Amino acid sequence: MDIVRKYLVNRNTSAVLPDYDRQGRLWSQVIEGKKNFLVKVPPRKLLNECLEYYGDSMIGAVRGTRAILGNIRMAPIKIHADVELYWFPTLSPRKNSCIWLTPAHIIDFIYISENRTEVVLTEGNTVTIDMTIRRLIKKRQVTYTLKSQVEERKNRNGFYSIEQGDGIQLIKDPKGVNYIRRGKKIIKN
Repeated sequence: MDIVRKYLVNRNTSAVLPDYDRQGRLWSQVIEGKKNFLVKVPPRKLLNECLEYYGDSMIGAVRGTRAILGNIRMAPIKIHADVELYWFPTLSPRKNSCIWLTPAHIIDFIYISENRTEVVLTEGNTVTIDMTIRRLIKKRQVTYTLKSQVEERKNRNGFYSIEQGDGIQLIKDPKGVNYIRRGKKIIKN
C-alpha cells in the first residue's frame, strides 16, 4: 500500500480509518475513489490539518456545528462548504478507533450482525464498522441536516441596509466614556 506524508481530504475521499504501522504508530488509511493508501498522521490530525488549510480547526468546526444543530455528541463537521466536504465520526474523535465517513459517498448499509454493519461506498468500496445500521443512518442524517442548514444560511438574503439621507453621528457622552449614536435607522431586510 502506498504511504504519503501529507494529504488533503477532497470530493473523491470517502473514508478515513485508523491504521497502525509495524512500530505501533497510528496513521490514517484513506479511501479515495478506487485508491487506498496510508497517510503518516492519525485520522483526527489529518482532518484537523484539512480544516486548518481552509482556515478552521477541529475545535472550531465542532463549535460551529453545535451552534447550528445544538449541543450534540460526536458532532459532524464541515471541512469546506463550497466543496461540500461534510464528515461524521463513528465514535468520539478522541478515540483512536474512530472512523470518519462522508455521506456523499455512502450508497447503502448492509446488516452483518446486531452491532456490525457494512457500509457500501461509491466505486465499489466497503467498510465494516462495529455499529448498528440505525445509528449509522442517524449519523448520516445529522450530517445532511448540518449541510442543509449551512446551505440555507449561505443562500439567505438577510442583510442590513441604511436608510438614505440622515447620516450617522457618533459623539462622546458627557462623561467621555461611551459614544452616543444619532441619525440613521438600521433596517433589517
